[in-house]
Amino acid sequence: MKRFLDILTTVALVLLALIMFACGPSEEQKAQELTDAAAKANEAVAQTFSTAAIEAAYPDIAVKVSLTDSLFHAELITEPVANLFLAKYLQLLPAGDCKPLISKVKAAQGVVKLTVTDLYGQSFSADLAAEHVLSLFTAKFSQLNTTAVKEDIASMIGSQIEVPERFKLAGDLTTSFESGFITVMLPVKPIDVANLSQGNVVFYHQPLINNQWKNLEGFASILKDLGIDGIRVTYADVESDKQVKQAFPWRSIFEE
Repeated sequence: MKRFLDILTTVALVLLALIMFACGPSEEQKAQELTDAAAKANEAVAQTFSTAAIEAAYPDIAVKVSLTDSLFHAELITEPVANLFLAKYLQLLPAGDCKPLISKVKAAQGVVKLTVTDLYGQSFSADLAAEHVLSLFTAKFSQLNTTAVKEDIASMIGSQIEVPERFKLAGDLTTSFESGFITVMLPVKPIDVANLSQGNVVFYHQPLINNQWKNLEGFASILKDLGIDGIRVTYADVESDKQVKQAFPWRSIFEE
C-alpha cells in the first residue's frame, strides 16, 4: 500500500507541475510585463537624464541616448568607454527602477540594445547581454578596463581640440593619455615653435578649451575620478625634437 501511495503522490506532483507550467504566463503576458516594466524604468530615467529613453521590444529593450554637446562624436565611442559611462549613470539611477527590467530581459533571453546618437547624425550601437548590464550596477572603475578607457577617451576628446587659426598643422594631430592628462600633439613648422612659450599656448588655447568645456563640469568630474586630470597641448616642431607643452588641469578650465 505504501508503495502504491508513493506512486500516486509522485504522479500527482508531476501532474501539478504540468498544470502549473501550462497555466504560466503566456508570451503575450511576458511581453506586456516587459513593456510595463520598460515604461516604469523610462519614467525614472527621464527624471534623471532627459536625453535618454528606454523602449521595450520583447524579448529585448532599446536604450537610446542623445549626445547634446558638439564636443562628442558618437562614431568615436568604443565599447569600453560605453561600459564605463553606462555603469556610472546606472549607479546614479534610483534603486529598484531599472534592475527589475533588466532581470526580465535576462529571463526572456533578450539583450539590451544601446544606441548613442550625436548632433551630427552619427551613432554608436552595441547589443549588451542582460547579465553584463546587471553587473554594471555595482561595477567599480577598476573592473572596467580603465587602461583602454583612458586611451579611448583621449582619442575621442583630444581629436576634437580646436587649433588656433594662426597655426597650420604640418601633419596629423595625434592624441594619447600620458601622465594623467589627455595629451594632444600638434605638429607645426619650425617657425611656429621657435618663439612659442607656454604663456603663448595658454593665451591661444585657454579661451578655446573653456568654450568647449563650459557645460561639461559634471563629465570632467567623472574623468577626474577615472584618473584623468585635464588636457595637455603640445606643439611639436616637425623638423626637430623641439616641443612646447602646456597642461590645462580641470580647475583652470572651470574656475576661470
